[in-house]
Amino acid sequence: MNLIQGDDRRESIFFPQCLDDYIDSNSEVRIIDQFVDSLNLMECGFVFPKEDPLGRGRAAYDPADLLKLFIYGYFNGIRSGRKLEKNCHINLEVIWLLKRLKPDFKTICDFRKNNRKAFKQATTKFTLLCQKLKLIAGETIAVDGTIIKASNNISKSWSSKKLEKNLKQTEVLIEQYLNDLEGLDDDPAPESGQRKEALKHKLDYEQTKEIQLNEIKSVLDKSSKSHLSLTDPDSKTISKQGKSCVGYNVQTSVDSLHKLIVCCEVTDRINDLGLLTPMAQETKNLLELQELCDLTADSGYYTLDDLKDCEDMGMIPYLPTVKKSSNVQQGLYGKGAFLYNSKEDTYLCPNKITLKKIRTTEQRGKRFHQYTHKSACGNCPLKLRCTKAKQRVLSRWEHEQYQERATKRILENKEMMATRKGTVEHPYGTIKTQFLSNGFLVRGKEMVQAECSLAHLAYNLKRVLNIMKFDDLITILGYRTGLYFKNVAINGLIRLCTKPIELKYNKGRPRSLWYTKFKRLHHESLFFTQPL
Repeated sequence: MNLIQGDDRRESIFFPQCLDDYIDSNSEVRIIDQFVDSLNLMECGFVFPKEDPLGRGRAAYDPADLLKLFIYGYFNGIRSGRKLEKNCHINLEVIWLLKRLKPDFKTICDFRKNNRKAFKQATTKFTLLCQKLKLIAGETIAVDGTIIKASNNISKSWSSKKLEKNLKQTEVLIEQYLNDLEGLDDDPAPESGQRKEALKHKLDYEQTKEIQLNEIKSVLDKSSKSHLSLTDPDSKTISKQGKSCVGYNVQTSVDSLHKLIVCCEVTDRINDLGLLTPMAQETKNLLELQELCDLTADSGYYTLDDLKDCEDMGMIPYLPTVKKSSNVQQGLYGKGAFLYNSKEDTYLCPNKITLKKIRTTEQRGKRFHQYTHKSACGNCPLKLRCTKAKQRVLSRWEHEQYQERATKRILENKEMMATRKGTVEHPYGTIKTQFLSNGFLVRGKEMVQAECSLAHLAYNLKRVLNIMKFDDLITILGYRTGLYFKNVAINGLIRLCTKPIELKYNKGRPRSLWYTKFKRLHHESLFFTQPL
């Protein structure tokens, strides 16, 4: 058969002598390398190893190299420390990226643990770069949350109701096994001995299980929490669409221009209520928005306080109206059938009767004004279509004008819901299938936030590579290059300088020329970069 044949493994071949020749000129690994070199890692909060003034001990790995390894790993769906270590030996792109360094898995995992807060700062730097490149407009922001599985099996997650149910089942089984054993004491059948041994084994298992459940119950009673996860204590059992999952509620805000993620926060909340204002505030502060911005979300974020707080900060909310009231579901007049007069602070009912304010009450920390007309409701011809009570009483929140404006906005701009869905749902499909498949790998809220930030950075980086030309992005990152020296010994050299430093470029690489009292020195490798 005429088939394509490979080369003979024993045949001598000539490999390129330069490591750079192995990597394609348009490989995304070059973008990762250039981006990390453009960061001031100390400013981001990365931990640098302590240096012995006498140079004793083994030198530590550069945090920049390990950060490049993690970004590349999450960019390609490689998250395990052992898998990253293996790629340092067999993956040509990783070998090029780390300049043939081969850290072990313990060093790799410790770097992620010790710098868990700094990953978010590095991701923020790339988000701000996207804003400078006009890839993030800040005109329409969509907010949504998704449940991502934690490193905790649902069998290792306990609530008070689940504990009580399991304890009752265990007690019933123990009592049943004890009764069966008593019945076998007088059984003359030859197989009674084997059945008795089997029942004793089951009884021992259930009794041990009961002891373990009581220990978990005592721990849960002593703690202030209503839920206990044994593997990842920060995770919670969250139910959504009839399915239960032990995980985290990950909140994201996404810009509608190019579907780039602006903020990504990990929470342990079981729903999205009350999370719209914090996400809006964080997005506004990060992008430093001065003008009004449209903010879209689904009905799961609908709270009165969030409607007011978001509008006051200049983030105009677009949320679908909440479910109809019980009166509307029963075929009665809803609150929308009553017209409010803001000047006189009254309501006009469908029978053209004016309802006046009679009292002010406080419910769940909010003030509500109540309106009614006692004498008119008794003889009203529309009473059967209005209320089943003696009289109709309307409640109005003291800041209900915010809710009315929000309802009017969404009715006049129904396309905003399609915009929200097409904007914020886009990243979740990519992140859940490519970057965080099978849920989080690490445990603890801070570690999970670090992993989420790396997935956020990997997603934005992949999007930008699809939007911009490769050469343009490389050039822009090159412009952000600044000269900084790593070694403390260089600080002494700076004091010897008699002329300013000259920065020249040799084949695209900066080279510093130091003019000192003694001689002219060239340094090409002792520098790292930071944003201009």
